[in-house]
Amino acid sequence: MRNSRKLFLFPRDNGSILIAALWVMVFFVILGLGVSSGISTRIRILKKYEELVLGWPLARSAALEVIDERLEPVKEYDALTDLGRSRAFAAGSGKAEYVLADETARINVNTATQEILVRIPGLSQAIAENIIRSARPYAVLEELRLVEGVTPEVWAQCREHLTVYGESKININTASSVVLGALGFDINLVQAVLAVRAGADETEGTDDDGFFESADALAATLSNEIMLGQSQLALLQSLSGALDVKSSALRLQVRTYVLGRRGVDYEVVVGQEKILSWREY
Repeated sequence: MRNSRKLFLFPRDNGSILIAALWVMVFFVILGLGVSSGISTRIRILKKYEELVLGWPLARSAALEVIDERLEPVKEYDALTDLGRSRAFAAGSGKAEYVLADETARINVNTATQEILVRIPGLSQAIAENIIRSARPYAVLEELRLVEGVTPEVWAQCREHLTVYGESKININTASSVVLGALGFDINLVQAVLAVRAGADETEGTDDDGFFESADALAATLSNEIMLGQSQLALLQSLSGALDVKSSALRLQVRTYVLGRRGVDYEVVVGQEKILSWREY
């Protein structure tokens, strides 16, 4: 009589059975994590896709809205108070919030003279000469980083005061003290300009801010703040064609929200009738 034998997948002792069971559990846990990770990755990709696909039209619509407003301006000048206020554009399940900055508050590197450039922080005579001789006109400001002498330290000092956009005229209502100084304004003229713009509370960006309605009336307006000398009057006269009170290019800092979530941020520069540059970050 033959002995019957039972077949076992695992050895019969309890310790071996426990180890085998643990290995089975580990296998299913790893499998589950793999599936979960795959799903999670797909969800993240889908969300990013939604942010890009839906966020881009929001930012573009905000930019086009600004261009439309510029075609039929309510005011004939641009001041920091108006440009700096927060704005919003909503459409469907998305929203874009943005603020404006004046590109013509900066020195245009494509048209500036060497005399003006050397007054910008970080730019020496040699660097200013290299900027003029290298590759003007520059398409984007970042091209300056390729100019000999423009080190990361120099770039950090000068970038906020320069632009490649606009019609080269500086908006006297928005230009910083650095830019005014680069144009040749002495400290007294700079302080007089800032005093007119700050208004009674001596703080720019508030409701009582003043402004210059016309570049031609600049000297007359400043004479109410200080007694202008002959050299100051001569400077203002020489700059009459280089100053304006309205912006020809604006930079939008746009933050988008898609389906209630924070989306992609954009930096858009617009001119009088079109979008000049576009960057997401």
